[in-house]
Amino acid sequence: VKVVQVVSNTITASSASTGVNYASTTLNVTIKPQSTSNRIKLTVSGPLRSAALSTSNAYINVKRNSTLVCGAGGCNQLAGGLAAALMIPTAFTVTDSPSTTSPIQYTVSIKGDDAVTAIQFCATNVTCQLTAEEINGL
Repeated sequence: VKVVQVVSNTITASSASTGVNYASTTLNVTIKPQSTSNRIKLTVSGPLRSAALSTSNAYINVKRNSTLVCGAGGCNQLAGGLAAALMIPTAFTVTDSPSTTSPIQYTVSIKGDDAVTAIQFCATNVTCQLTAEEINGL
């Protein structure tokens, strides 16, 4: 296994959304794979929050251009029903097989179960990160 290239980006501000469709946050990276057979390892870290007392789950995903890397169920989720609007640390790694050598933009995206509950990723003065690693031989 060989790491061909690494691209990373951080933000220190929150992104919020209401709705049942994935909305893009401001955290993204662009990578141009060197081979169609290489995979992209994506690592995301940062806090996730659903509004207090809401039964709406908070979902986090990564979009490859406009395609959801983890599908509709998300890469990670925070269960609703918390007594307070807590920022819960979340981190996950997922591997994508884009089969292209064209530039790809990966964007962290969030959603909830309903159209009224505010879902938030990251926060002011908190460093949130998205890293894309092109891997040969994975």
